[in-house]
Amino acid sequence: MGYYLFVITQNWLFDALDALLFPKAAATPTPAPVIVVAVPRSGTTFLHGLMAQDRARFRFLTMFDSMFPAVSSRKIYDAFAALDRLIGSPVARLIGAIERTAFAGWDGIHATGLMRPEEDECLWCFPMLTPAMWLAFPFTEELRHLRYIDLMPARVRATLIAFLRRYMSKQASLDPQRRTLLLKNVLLAGRIETVDEAFPDARFIYLVRDPHETVASGVSMFSRPWRLHSPDLAYNPAATRAWADLLMDYSNTYEAFIARLPAERRFVLDYQQLVAKPSAAVEAIYAHFGWEMTPDFAEALSAADRRQARFASSHDYSLAACGLTPDEVDERMAGFVARHGFAPAAQRTAPAEERIG
Repeated sequence: MGYYLFVITQNWLFDALDALLFPKAAATPTPAPVIVVAVPRSGTTFLHGLMAQDRARFRFLTMFDSMFPAVSSRKIYDAFAALDRLIGSPVARLIGAIERTAFAGWDGIHATGLMRPEEDECLWCFPMLTPAMWLAFPFTEELRHLRYIDLMPARVRATLIAFLRRYMSKQASLDPQRRTLLLKNVLLAGRIETVDEAFPDARFIYLVRDPHETVASGVSMFSRPWRLHSPDLAYNPAATRAWADLLMDYSNTYEAFIARLPAERRFVLDYQQLVAKPSAAVEAIYAHFGWEMTPDFAEALSAADRRQARFASSHDYSLAACGLTPDEVDERMAGFVARHGFAPAAQRTAPAEERIG
């Protein structure tokens, strides 16, 4: 909680500086964003990282940007980073060491760093309106209201919409090229209607993966922080099952939302197609939206194909650890399983191999 208050206080100060030094930033027109969505462990980080390499088309948020989204905070950081490089980057090396320690719990599962392409979840932590708060406070029943922000009163949602638009405009003001903002979020389902209202022209790339794999893998990932800060609560069956229930509900919510969008605003991509040949998957996305691909980006995708061919994950998981059986997943997600052609429990022999980190 002390760290949270430290970040919030800094952002209040940065916002005050913005009002003084960059008063027009919050009104900067924001190009229609592209948002990669899915439940965790569906390949969103991998796809987002690939597309973020198209620097001619996209601007992405780093963890730093979502933690400190004000214009003044980014400009102050850039100035310090430039000074640090002049003296041999001692601060950068120190931050790197801190990152390796702080994010060690997710090694091999989710590559994380302050200046890496990252989702915008920190923005939602400021008003404490995200189930990500469960990572710090594994009291899932007491914080059940965080599951679906879209069900909150209209005045709360209106405040959130203004909040999102203000900070995304500030991010747009930092980019003279006014590139498309490439966002990614795996917990967006519970507030996806609010985001859609904030950005009614946003385009969504929706990844689908067999829920027999995503549920167990996602719960394994999200329960890791508990082992670090609250080992006595790390194996709480009720909290673990709450995450599993949330991920199944979120899959169904994404399905319903994406199905309502017009074709020009959505693209559905199967996880197995992405991991089999990343370049072909991204090329299909670009063709669908009518985007041109630069030679440099095409080469970056070819390099991703070569890396992917050599990748092997050490991540293991099981539905039993989540308090679930394969039959329960089939029952809860019958429509999803049938619609995307996933094998039901009776036809499965072993968990599929994790193909990306």
